[in-house]
Amino acid sequence: MPPGEWEGRAVELFEFLCECSDETCDARVGLSPAEYENLRSEPTQFVVVPGHERADIEVVVEENERFVIVRKEVEEDLLRRTDPAS
Repeated sequence: MPPGEWEGRAVELFEFLCECSDETCDARVGLSPAEYENLRSEPTQFVVVPGHERADIEVVVEENERFVIVRKEVEEDLLRRTDPAS
């Protein structure tokens, strides 16, 4: 994955699987490790490819040309209880 830029300096981007609601989706999203750690510090937030967000079950938290961060609105308590980062 090509480098990105963060705070004016180049950073290496890694491929993460799109975390959208489509179980068959195998799209990849380029993020720095710090971007991914930051978004997943909240267990109800996930990264998706632009256009993969679902307004009926998600709220867009942040978006840019590479990815969209969404907050899942369903089963929020379950997401918090089962978060592997907890």
